[in-house]
Amino acid sequence: SGPAGSEEEESRRLFYVAVTRAKSQLYLSWAKNRVIYGKKQPRQISPFVADIPGPLISRITRQFTPKPKPQVQLELF
Repeated sequence: SGPAGSEEEESRRLFYVAVTRAKSQLYLSWAKNRVIYGKKQPRQISPFVADIPGPLISRITRQFTPKPKPQVQLELF
């Protein structure tokens, strides 16, 4: 495994460290889409999540609904 493999191993190690620091519950979230360089890009959940044993996972899905932006002019001073 070359540099890309070692980067993935390091990412996996950091994910493991973060997960194992949870005391009783851990909430993982991810964005279905992200805006990158002005373009909407679909995103995938981390492949490391698949390594978590099934009995430890309870899936809760909820769609995010953005709040409407206010249509008033705000003042700084």
